[in-house]
Amino acid sequence: MFWRKNSKNIKELELKLVNAEAEISFLKSQLDPELAKLFFDSSVDTKGLSEKYGILLHNLLSSSIDGKWSVDIEAKYLKEYILLYTSISPSEIHYKIEVENDNPSIEIPSLILFPLVQNAVKNGYNNMEKYPMKVKLKVRGEHLTLEVSNRVNHYLVNQADNVTFNRFESRLFKHFAEDYELIVNSNSNLFKVTLLVNLK
Repeated sequence: MFWRKNSKNIKELELKLVNAEAEISFLKSQLDPELAKLFFDSSVDTKGLSEKYGILLHNLLSSSIDGKWSVDIEAKYLKEYILLYTSISPSEIHYKIEVENDNPSIEIPSLILFPLVQNAVKNGYNNMEKYPMKVKLKVRGEHLTLEVSNRVNHYLVNQADNVTFNRFESRLFKHFAEDYELIVNSNSNLFKVTLLVNLK
C-alpha cells in the first residue's frame, strides 16, 4: 500500500499528531520525570514526604486523558504538586495560589492545567520572596481563567518556546477545539500566561 499525498491523508496525519502530542502532555503531567528525579536525588530528608508523594502519584495515575473531574480536585492536586516540588527543590521557591470557583459541579479534563504550572515551577525564576510564582484560578459560570506568572528567567530566550508548551497546546485543541484562548505576555521582568476556556 502506498501513501498518497492528498488532503484527506494530510488531515488524518495532522489529527494523529495532535492526539499523540496531547497524550504525551497528559503523561508528563501525570508522571513528572523531573519531580521524580528530584525526589530520588534529593539530599533533603524525604522520609516525611514519601507518603505525600505516594498519595499524590496514586491520585494522578488514577486519572485518564479522556477522564474529567471537578476544578476543585484539579486545584487540590496542583497545590499538592507545588508544595511537594518546593519541599524537595535544591533552590528556594516562593509561590502564591488563589482559587475562586462559583461552580463546584463543573468538570474539566484531568490534569489539563498542570503543564502551565509545571512550566512556571521549572523554568521560572521563583527564589525571590518579593517575586513569587503566582497561580490564579477562577471559575465563573462556564468560564475558566487560569493566570500563571513568574519572574523572568534570563537564561531562557523564551519560556513559552519549548516542547512541553507546544504539546500542551495540542492537548487544549484536543479537548476544547476553538473554545479556548492562550495568551502569553513577557517583558524583561515578568512572564505571564493566561488561559481562557469556555466550558460547555
